[in-house]
Parts: sequence; structure tokens; C-alpha cells
Amino acid sequence: MFALTSIKGIGRRFANIVCKKDYKDGKHSQVVSNALDMKLRDDLERLKKIRNHRGLRHYWGLRVRGQHTKTTGRRGKTVGVSKKR
Repeated sequence: MFALTSIKGIGRRFANIVCKKDYKDGKHSQVVSNALDMKLRDDLERLKKIRNHRGLRHYWGLRVRGQHTKTTGRRGKTVGVSKKR
């Protein structure tokens, strides 16, 4: 079970299901590894293409899931204070 969880996209729960029944005969469709990366990228591109709120937040590099952004997650552009002359 633990060897399966080292593969990207397979968690402990799905690894238990795979261990209990044959993977080829089963009817579960689990996306793993490179296919998972490709699916996530395609989903984000689709959201950006239809100008969805989530897609735009991804495009702008902002938080997507409703987190507050006033004080937390300040990364990227840094604005420094200029010295007095």
C-alpha cells in the first residue's frame, strides 16, 4: 500500500482499494502522474478561456479558494521604502 502512495495522484484510500481488487478488471478511473498534470493544466486553461472567476484568479496569481489577501500571501512584487537624502 505504501509503495502505491509514492505515485503522484494516488492516496492511501485509493491504494487500499487497488490492493483489495484487481486494477484492470475494476471500474474505477483514477488519473495519475503525467495524465494528472495534463488534466489539471487543461482544466485551468479551460477556466481562463471562458473568463471564469477562478480562471482569472489563477491567471493573476491570486488566491482562488476565498482566502483573505489583505495581509497574508504577500509575495512577488516588493515595494521598498526610499531613503531620505
